[in-house]
Amino acid sequence: MAVKEDHKQDDAMKPAVLSVEDAAKWLAISPRTLWTMTREGEIQHLRIGRRVLYPLEGLRAYISAHMTGGGK
Repeated sequence: MAVKEDHKQDDAMKPAVLSVEDAAKWLAISPRTLWTMTREGEIQHLRIGRRVLYPLEGLRAYISAHMTGGGK
């Protein structure tokens, strides 16, 4: 039971949004490519002041929407 509670705490500690640098690393692309995708409206993002942040769920949705192959 303690393991499940520890796992819940780990999830609570994960950020809901990522910086440009972290989101680019997470997607395995360059920050410049991510900026282009952001400017063209290809990927979900939010602005807080001058910061641009990327919701982790939006990044996952982008990956899911762009997956190809694997099915017969």
